[in-house]
Amino acid sequence: MQRIYIIIIILHVCTSLFGQTKGHTKPFIIKGQFTDYPETHLYITYSDKHGEPLMDTVYLDEKGNFYLKSFKVKEPQPVEIKGSKTGIRNLFVAPGYELKLTGNGRDRQSLMESKKISGKGSENNRYYAILDSIQNARANGVNWLDLNENDLLSYAKELKKLKDSIAHSVFNRPGNQDNFKKHFRTMVQMDNMFYYLYMLVTHIYWNDYDYEKSISLLRNNFDNKILD
Repeated sequence: MQRIYIIIIILHVCTSLFGQTKGHTKPFIIKGQFTDYPETHLYITYSDKHGEPLMDTVYLDEKGNFYLKSFKVKEPQPVEIKGSKTGIRNLFVAPGYELKLTGNGRDRQSLMESKKISGKGSENNRYYAILDSIQNARANGVNWLDLNENDLLSYAKELKKLKDSIAHSVFNRPGNQDNFKKHFRTMVQMDNMFYYLYMLVTHIYWNDYDYEKSISLLRNNFDNKILD
């Protein structure tokens, strides 16, 4: 079981590095306004080409306006911008992006429901904006950890199908001319695939499956070439 978790972690790291390009020197710009935000600053965390964390501080004025120009973004990647009570996960950034963010920053839920992303780079960011909106509307209190095997399989497959459909509509849209769409499309597709595997492995662990039952569940419900 421990070997399976190690493999998933390695694959996740590989997907985050997949397709990274070199030589970009254009700055990344993020600006906008978070109303009702109770603090004076936010933090945005990136990774360098070696996967080491880098951080910028984003300062807000009394009206919640902010502006940051940074040269720390060398590769396209998902980042998180956050304060102590609010934030946005999985924000796609890249050299040359100029994103404008607006929303109610009172807390994380308020910002998720009200956030709007525009500017250069916003097209690819439609993926998580749409996914968050749909999942928030569908929120029904289901804890997939408590599902039996058949219900878990149905739930996991339906979730992956939803994510893949949104990815197709965003990254394959004819009007999407973003230079980094291929990178983010591949990253999202691989993340969706391995999150599905994570759900299967977690169900196995959570329910104390023996070896034969564990292997059977994985072999019958995941790509055997990848497992091999």
